[in-house]
Amino acid sequence: MLQAFRWLLFLLLLAVLPAAWRALHPAPELLPSPAGARLEWVDCWFESPLLRPLHCGHFFPAAGPGEPVHRLPLVYLPAPIWAQGQGPVLFLSGGPGSGSWLDADGMAGWYNWLEDMDWPHDLVLFDPRGTGLSRPRLDCPETLAFYRQALGVGYPVEEGARLGAAAARACYRRLRAAEHDLRAFGTPGNAADAAELMALIGGSDWNLYGASYGTRVALELMRQAPERIRSVILDSVYPPQIDGDLTQPGLLDQALRRLLDDCRADPDCAAEYPGLPLDLGEILARLQEDPLELGVQDPAGPGTLAVRMNGERLAWVIYDALFWWENYPLLLELMQDLAAGRVPPQLESLMQGHLEMLFDPGFSDAVYFSAHCHDRGPLELDAYRRELARFPLVAPLFPADLEHDVCNFWDSGDAGDGFRQPVRSDLPTLVLAGEYDPTTPPDWAGAPLAGLTSAYVYLAPGVGHSLLDSDECSVDLARAFLADPSSAARVDCLAGQ
Repeated sequence: MLQAFRWLLFLLLLAVLPAAWRALHPAPELLPSPAGARLEWVDCWFESPLLRPLHCGHFFPAAGPGEPVHRLPLVYLPAPIWAQGQGPVLFLSGGPGSGSWLDADGMAGWYNWLEDMDWPHDLVLFDPRGTGLSRPRLDCPETLAFYRQALGVGYPVEEGARLGAAAARACYRRLRAAEHDLRAFGTPGNAADAAELMALIGGSDWNLYGASYGTRVALELMRQAPERIRSVILDSVYPPQIDGDLTQPGLLDQALRRLLDDCRADPDCAAEYPGLPLDLGEILARLQEDPLELGVQDPAGPGTLAVRMNGERLAWVIYDALFWWENYPLLLELMQDLAAGRVPPQLESLMQGHLEMLFDPGFSDAVYFSAHCHDRGPLELDAYRRELARFPLVAPLFPADLEHDVCNFWDSGDAGDGFRQPVRSDLPTLVLAGEYDPTTPPDWAGAPLAGLTSAYVYLAPGVGHSLLDSDECSVDLARAFLADPSSAARVDCLAGQ
């Protein structure tokens, strides 16, 4: 009888403890929004760990008369009551076009990420308009179909640009026929949504964490709502005055050259890889004329995809691989094999990573085009040609003119010259930059951020993109910075750097 009572008591505790634990971490009480934005707490659309307190919601940004209503999914993860730091952390996702991975698999990743970060702060996640689980969701199946077709054909550069633009134009026309307002997806609008969300939840001690394109949204928030912000972490920064298209030839050239040049300059690396090519341009040109034929696992399902690996495709495979530092040895082996005329065994795995980025189901090409064209503004042909002339290694991999520039027809409005000015702020800011980052290089953490008078910049050696996912010292720095944003962080990993 006593044993049965003990088991009953144990089962009652199991039933009551999770509810009691969640009751100690309630959802924030919401404030009224004069603009009409609202946040509704709802049952989560995924299973959560038994003792992991969290709250799910639907965030509806303010919409004017005749404007569509957007529903953005939100997840609020409270820190344990004994470890409540000052202010919540608001995550701003990359892209533009990426969501915040709020499905069941993505949330499992966030639980692990929070354990690694060990931040004593509530974490707020939401999908920007048109991405992830937001509604309406914007997609471009037309461009995805073109990417799939182009893999097996290996079009010449000019023809590929023409066909890619035609696919994007078909997507644009379909979205406009469905009366989607593509002006709603630029960075100022994304920042305004985040500012409304912070106002609904309340507080003047928010900590912004932007990654890649999310840093551009964070910078715009520093202009729009500085009174609500305690601190800012910019991981792989993308300043608003940077033109992503105008800088692309230089970024690709740097990505292709830097790894080889640094290895040759390091005696140990040079001894390990003695056959690195002296002229990568010859390899790219040879593959452009005589491509390699590959069969690679289809990331969208069973079966394989036929891939014609020409010089242009190889350059972008290398570029994508540099996002992750663990690929660096594979890339050096790849280049050594290509220089020796061998078919590199590493090529298939690197191509697989390239395809997973190309066909990422959480990414929206339509949102990317809308935000990119809105932010960028007009691109001058003379400036574009001058950039190509500066980088002869990669110039043959780009169209010679702007005839097929998607922004020629993708009308999503113009953010204006004021948006494209450097941000000026005295808010405490931690800037994290990776030495080998191919898409948001360390240079962008320097002069482009000169207007941030309270910024601390950390350059991580030997690391690529998104440092909080790949560099332990950056994690330590971020943790120390959040504890005291008013002074430069001092952590053990900086000794000797």
